[in-house]
Amino acid sequence: QLRLPAKIRIFSWKACMDGLPTRLNLAKRGLDIDAKCPLCGKAFESTSHALIHCEKLRDVWWNWHTYLVNLLGRNINMVDLALEILDAGTPQDLETFFATAWSAWHNRNKVVHESGGSSPSQIWNIARCTCEDYKDAVACCILKQQPPDVGWVAPSPEYYKINVDGATAG
Repeated sequence: QLRLPAKIRIFSWKACMDGLPTRLNLAKRGLDIDAKCPLCGKAFESTSHALIHCEKLRDVWWNWHTYLVNLLGRNINMVDLALEILDAGTPQDLETFFATAWSAWHNRNKVVHESGGSSPSQIWNIARCTCEDYKDAVACCILKQQPPDVGWVAPSPEYYKINVDGATAG
């Protein structure tokens, strides 16, 4: 179970299913759109290009100093890459990967739809802060959900407790 916000879990599933609305996917679905990457303009914007291989994202991925899998040197689908990350590392490594990919996609959408964008270090920090904030919020909720002190103690083995329901007219 990945400990990520719902928006990143949904994004991760869509990325693995090649369901993100990349320009290549939109063109395949019949939209009259240039399939070139809106960030670099050099390659078709596939899912792996948009999240990993675009030259505008290389510095984002270089911030991940502890990654255990070669992300940049080959073209691999998201499912196989996720499995490799899990095989070589921990679920936390997979969380880092998907949070960073989500942050890169979020930045791509800001560039395309809002004419703005963030630096690679900002993209990396947004991913880290999103994960940390989510884990802090979950930990806080768990602490607040401690069961109340009931005050009831089971009887010793030589006694039986019988619950009854009754009423009298009075």
